[in-house]
Order: sequence, then structure tokens, then C-alpha cells
Amino acid sequence: MFWSYLVLGISGGLGGLLRKPTYAEQAATITRLENDLGEQTALFRGMLDSLMTGLLYELDLYNTQTRISGYIRSGDSYVLLARISKNSAYEKPGRPTYPIGQGLLDDVWNKGTCQRAFPARYDYYLTHMINKFGYDKKTVEAFTMKARSMGGVRAYDDTTRTPVAAIVIEHEDRTTINDALMTRIEDAAAWRTLKTYLTTSTELFPDIRAARSKGF
Repeated sequence: MFWSYLVLGISGGLGGLLRKPTYAEQAATITRLENDLGEQTALFRGMLDSLMTGLLYELDLYNTQTRISGYIRSGDSYVLLARISKNSAYEKPGRPTYPIGQGLLDDVWNKGTCQRAFPARYDYYLTHMINKFGYDKKTVEAFTMKARSMGGVRAYDDTTRTPVAAIVIEHEDRTTINDALMTRIEDAAAWRTLKTYLTTSTELFPDIRAARSKGF
């Protein structure tokens, strides 16, 4: 009798394990996983914002004339991960994606570090952006921040040497982001921490479809 009950119990248990989940159970599992992922993504974004702000503070650049942005490459575009500025207008996301092969961001991604200054006069600035980088006039005019100096550094996987993310800092003044500041960025403790965080959190990066649908 005991063995009969044991066999029945094992059979019932295996039946429960092998039973195909119902649609409702599958839907509940998907919802739970999406909620978990949403919480992880929110924590990731919060930490990223904090670390980027910390870098600006270390560089004495947390002000209304500066902004810092983080990017990844996904599919055929660069995707905005986060943007921080004390100026609320500059902090707005703007375009969620940026074309490969254009602008300072592309040079940062490919070269590891890059710094540029732009003409102070707006008409010269506009001509420079059109002729040098291939932007059309409407795109340049639509820039919320028409930075006159920019610099960026790249985070990469130490093992594969593969680029993982890029950080770009922009300023209203054409002399603020210079060679000396780029050296300070690369030597900053806040950058080392931020770089480590980015290279160990790639599973939380959005893909291009998520970026377009959720506003990254």
C-alpha cells in the first residue's frame, strides 16, 4: 500500500512539473518578469544619473552651462542612455537616437577620446556644423544646446577591448572643455567608477526597439 501511494504521489508530482502552463500562468510569469526588469532598469538609470552627476561635481562643472550625456551603440544608431544638467532645458532628452558616422560622438566611440571647440558666432557655428559634420540647417537650428565646446570618453570591455558606452560633456563656452579638462576627466575617480558601472551593466542597456518605443 505504501509503495502504491508513493508511486501515485511521484506520478502526480511529475505530472504537475510536466504539465504545460496555462495561458494565464504564462501571462502572469511574463508580467512578473517585466516588472522585475522594469525595477532593475529604474535602479540602473538612477545609479547612472547619480554617477554622471558625481563626475560633473568632481570637474566643477555641475552648472547651468554644462550637460553630460551617456550613449551606447545599438543596431544602426547611437542611443541616449541618460542626460544630466542643472539647466532643465539642456537636460531634456531630445532625439533618442543619433546616426553612426556623424559628429563628435562617433569619433569618441571609434577613437576612445575626442575634444572639439566651435565658433562662438552663431552664423559661423551654423556654417561649421553644416560643412564640417554634414548636418542640415534645420537639424542644427533644432539643437536645444548649441555647445561651443565638447569632449567625450569611451568605456570599453577590458577583456575584449570592445566599446561599451560613451560619455560626452558639452559647455556653452568654447574654451571650457579643452585638453587639460580631458586629462582631468580620464584621471577622475568618478569617471573610473562610472566606467566600471557601465561595463558591468550591459544587460540592462536598451536595444534600439526599446529606445524608440520608450524614449531613450
